[in-house]
Order: sequence, then C-alpha cells, then structure tokens
Amino acid sequence: MNEINAKELKNFLKYLKKEKKFADNTLESYKIDLEVFFSMLNKNYYDMTEKDILEHIEVLREKYTQNTVNRKVTTYKRFFKYLYKNNKIERLITENIKNLRQINYIPESLSKTDIKKIIDNCDKDKKGNRDKLVIHLLVNTGLLISEILSIKKSDIVNNKYLKYSHKKYPKMIELKEDTLKLLNEFIKNNNIKNDDYIFFGLTRQNFAARLKKYARKAKIDRNIYPNMFRNTLALDLLEKGEDIKNIKEKLNYINISRAGIYSIRNKKSIKEIYNEIAIGDWDVSENI
Repeated sequence: MNEINAKELKNFLKYLKKEKKFADNTLESYKIDLEVFFSMLNKNYYDMTEKDILEHIEVLREKYTQNTVNRKVTTYKRFFKYLYKNNKIERLITENIKNLRQINYIPESLSKTDIKKIIDNCDKDKKGNRDKLVIHLLVNTGLLISEILSIKKSDIVNNKYLKYSHKKYPKMIELKEDTLKLLNEFIKNNNIKNDDYIFFGLTRQNFAARLKKYARKAKIDRNIYPNMFRNTLALDLLEKGEDIKNIKEKLNYINISRAGIYSIRNKKSIKEIYNEIAIGDWDVSENI
C-alpha cells in the first residue's frame, strides 16, 4: 500500500475510534479489509472509480460468502463516505453501490462431546493450558473471543465474577467452579499482576488457528471457529426454555425487534429465533 492511501487509512481509523467509538477488533477488521482493497486495486483512492469497486466486488464474490462480501462492501462505503465528507474526493463513487442480499444462516454450534474432545486435545504445555482456559471462558460466558482476550486480572471480582463493559455499561458474569479453578491456576503459574491482561500476546487469529489444530487432532471434520461456542451457549439456553429477551441481555445480542414465544423442536423455528436475535459480531450499519 502506498503512502497516500496509508495516510488516509490512518486518519479514517482515528476518526472511527475517536468519533464513532469503534471497538479495537472492529478497527482491526476495517484496517485489514482496506489494506487488501488498496493492494488489489493498486490505485490511489482519488483515482478509483465506481467501475473499479464493482469489478473488485465480483472478484470477492468468487472467494467469500455473500455476508462476508457485504461486510467488506460496508467498509469501503464507510471509507469513501468519510473521504467525501472531508473533501478528499469530489464525488461519492460508492453512492450507487448496493449490498448483496443478506443471507441468514443458522449459526453453527458444537455438541458437548465435541467441546470435550477439543479441550482434551489441547497441547499439554503452557500454551495448551492457556487455550483450554480460553475455551472454558467462551463456553461459560458467551463472550466474543475479542472480549475474552481483553480480560485483565482486575476484572475478576470476589474470585467468582467476571466484570466487563458492554457499550460502556458494566456487567457481571458468574463463573463456574471448573472455569475459576483453571483461571486461578493460570494466573498463579504465570505471575499475572492485577492490571495485566491475562492473555497478553494471544491474538484472535492465532487462537483461531490453534483451535482448528485441536479440532483436527480430535478428528472433528468441520471448520471450527471461536464464535461456535457462543452459538452453542445461545442454543443451550433456548433449549432450556430461556426467554429470548434474557438471552439478548446475557449474550449482548442486538437487533431484537420484538419478543416472541418459539418452539425450538424444528429447524424452521430455530432459524426464526436465530434470525430474531441476529447472532454475530458484525455491525453492517452504513451510518457514519
């Protein structure tokens, strides 16, 4: 990526962080998407045309799902809208570019047997113990992997609760006994101080790669990714008859437009519930 594009990308990310209060993991995704975008088009932003972007979208469609392409298109539209509002370009070239039709998938979950197999196949070393703890926290809390990796020792309250903030609102999650045991052992063995990040140095990408390795060792012939643990917890709560509003509150889902009573004994109803609670951590809003 050349210096001109790099400068405007840096300014754009600063704007999203300061003015729009975007989370660090979202900013990182925007950064990666735009760096690849600039690399593939090999043009300065002010020389790009609507045709360039449309042709680029066609290339993306051959490699990614429609929902992933939509996320990337939203990133481009935000970026060019930012440039236009700040008089960096004379015309908003993304104005007529529409998102692809959104496909609502039933999110993949894991069985308790598969989760146990993955945990049992974690490496028997320091990193493996860390990964096992991360999996326990994902299953116990329903938090996103980015939120797990942001936990500090000081977020553990009364050796029982995990304190975290969601959109500036503090919340508490009661941790299960086996999770607390692993957590305390890990903190002690690694001499983690009060203000230290418990998983300092571990990235989402690195953990996702290690998770896939454990799944292969466990002979699980599926694409395993961190958000599946969150989906599993949501489905477990639904099967236990948990009210959909409570699930929204516990797992910080967004876009519940109305409450309803659902039977989850057939796929159609499960899909309706999942569509209603909009599982996922991507905000595809085009507002800037």
